[in-house]
Amino acid sequence: MRAVTVLRSRGNPRVRRWAKLARDSGLRRKERRAIVEGPHLLAALLEQGLKPISVFATENGLARDEIKALVVEAGAAPVVLSESLFRAIADAETPPGIAAEIEIPEIKTKSVTQCVFLEGVQDPSNVGAIVRVAEAAGGSGLIAAGRSADPFGPKALRGSMGSALRLPIALTFPRRKSSDDS
Repeated sequence: MRAVTVLRSRGNPRVRRWAKLARDSGLRRKERRAIVEGPHLLAALLEQGLKPISVFATENGLARDEIKALVVEAGAAPVVLSESLFRAIADAETPPGIAAEIEIPEIKTKSVTQCVFLEGVQDPSNVGAIVRVAEAAGGSGLIAAGRSADPFGPKALRGSMGSALRLPIALTFPRRKSSDDS
């Protein structure tokens, strides 16, 4: 494992940015970045041949063999955060000990034959489940429109169980002012 950076302050610009990225769908869309939480989603990202921009974890997380192996595979020097700092960023009730900032995958498919269209699906867990089912049913893409929750918000990403990292997703809607759809 490469050298680690340890961050201890909630006021650190990286910590503040990651926390905002986890909660603000407008920032995710603007920067085409998202936070993936947990070893399962990081493994799904790596399986697609994608690399995280940065990886952050708790000391307890880095002590787990599964997480150590993912950090090595990711090739990124991990940023170590205290449990309380990690919880300030993480959306999960029981934070998984590892997360990563990623670039939202670009759509590479030129033709979409069986596409799912989301309009006004506001519950992020439902959006994630729909993404997962669309992939399982052989869908070739998904379009999120209207006032649908962000498919790259933490709850939707967890609900998709990695499908949002494999299925081409187009975001085609103006955003509401609230950022509570993460």
